[in-house]
Amino acid sequence: MARAAISNPTVGRSLRMAPTSVSRLRSGSRRPSVDVMERVQREYGWEIGAQVEARRMGRYHIDLETLLIDKFGEADVSTPA
Repeated sequence: MARAAISNPTVGRSLRMAPTSVSRLRSGSRRPSVDVMERVQREYGWEIGAQVEARRMGRYHIDLETLLIDKFGEADVSTPA
């Protein structure tokens, strides 16, 4: 069962990004640009300095997911069998 704090389309709307781009950020297959980090800071309060460090350490996607879970809680996003 997959778990997510908030849907990619919802995060995408708040950050003015396509849901597929949000998915890549959350999976770790995309590194955030400074512009994206500024949007994350503005929308979710995660300081850019901390984001830069997380990106440098290869933890950005993990820390972003933790932030979203802390802010919105977990929601079951599994698909019915």
